[in-house]
Amino acid sequence: RVLKKDGNLFMINYPKQNAHLRVKYLDKAYPLVDEYVWVYNTNVGHTPKRFTTAHRTILHVRKSRNNKFYKDSVALPYQNPTDKRILKNIANGSRGRMPYSWFYFDLVKNVSKEKTNHSCQIPQKLTEMLIKACTQSNDVVLILFGGSGSELEVCKRLKRQYLSAEIDENYHRMIVDRLKN
Repeated sequence: RVLKKDGNLFMINYPKQNAHLRVKYLDKAYPLVDEYVWVYNTNVGHTPKRFTTAHRTILHVRKSRNNKFYKDSVALPYQNPTDKRILKNIANGSRGRMPYSWFYFDLVKNVSKEKTNHSCQIPQKLTEMLIKACTQSNDVVLILFGGSGSELEVCKRLKRQYLSAEIDENYHRMIVDRLKN
């Protein structure tokens, strides 16, 4: 309802939960749903009868093909910059290639300076990439679940306006303190 026609919605979750959300709700309601993967290393791997899940899926929901997307804000260096086609792209002003549909970012662990006592933190570099890809300074970002406030901190640093909600009082205090500092 609040997603603008040219807006973007990202949903980061475990693969099974996102699969249910997509099939049961999103594919029926939205014409354009893309799926990306956030891959991370984990030392746990104690599941004896299946492979260890070391990724989460990111659903990218759009209402139209005219969504805001700023490739140059997230472009990566070309891997083969001497290729004729790449040289032509560079001559035409391209700042790099589009990131692939999978992203490697380490988990926010106890040794990370980002770590708080929130159990489900998303790495700020991942959040920053998604926000930069779809917004510019002063654009509005809705963070549905405030959590530890790390996404709000990224919005503040990138000069985006933001709205959020957090039902847990402890996390709410954490967010307020984090944004003050």
